[in-house]
Amino acid sequence: MEKNKEYRILFLIASPKLGEIAQKIYRREGILEQIHTIAKGTATGEWQSLLGLGEMDKDVILALLSAPEANRMLQLLREELYLGSPGSGVAFTVPLNGASLGLVKMMDAY
Repeated sequence: MEKNKEYRILFLIASPKLGEIAQKIYRREGILEQIHTIAKGTATGEWQSLLGLGEMDKDVILALLSAPEANRMLQLLREELYLGSPGSGVAFTVPLNGASLGLVKMMDAY
């Protein structure tokens, strides 16, 4: 992890089928370290509709990336998974700074 480099966590929440496709996109782009889990949601129908999340079972994929990598991957996921279309899922990034970045650096040491 480089000093003074901006990092982001890229979140993807999508159907299991789109999660599989996303994993292939990550591998193709050389991003091999991610956290991939299955989530069972309890979101109300209103929230599901708002986020474009049809079924309850979802793949959740998190990846720690530099800001430029995160932006590039976010764009690829939007294009290739048609994010924003009904039932496709959502992807977003969260910047790491201050205390959160310190935790990442500590984890990186292990």
